[in-house]
Amino acid sequence: MILYRICRFIALILCRLLFNIRACGRENLPSNEGFVLASNHASYLDPIIIGVSCSRILNFMAKESIFKNRFFGWFLTQLGCFPIKRNATDPSAIKEALRRLGEGRALLLFPHGTRSQGINTIENKAGVGFLVEKARVAVIPVFVKGTDKAWPKYKRLPRSYPVSVYFGRPIAYQDGLDRAQLTDNVISEITKIESNSKEN
Repeated sequence: MILYRICRFIALILCRLLFNIRACGRENLPSNEGFVLASNHASYLDPIIIGVSCSRILNFMAKESIFKNRFFGWFLTQLGCFPIKRNATDPSAIKEALRRLGEGRALLLFPHGTRSQGINTIENKAGVGFLVEKARVAVIPVFVKGTDKAWPKYKRLPRSYPVSVYFGRPIAYQDGLDRAQLTDNVISEITKIESNSKEN
């Protein structure tokens, strides 16, 4: 993961210069075991901002189409990304996610599966709940603030704007909850973090 660390260092410097990035709650991140980071998703910047703010090396699911370019696909793989088919069940991606979680790695997921303007604006997907149910790992709710202004959905390039990342307390796996309930619990915690962030 040498390339990951190099890219993370460069990205961190750029994020500090352009976005005055601030991270809160990093003490909530497990130091050894596998876990899922579940975040709101408002901008292409979100994976980068969370990645440079997290003390652990992260793994990412990314849509299959961006791996078509051989070099770019290789580069993404070196950064811990693996492809997933959009709008379809993808057993191979699920198997890979579970394998990495079983090895004690950290996996970043966006419950909505796509960029949205608010945490409650798109119907929640059960992907987070499914993986948590199968892997029986903790979930860290994450709220990213300001990326929708730094790089809005319909703008080609980002602009300088303050960005903050809030890592919530771990949500332990609970027996007896179905996948939808697990996902709803995660979304609820992200919403609480969003509300608290408005007071800061």
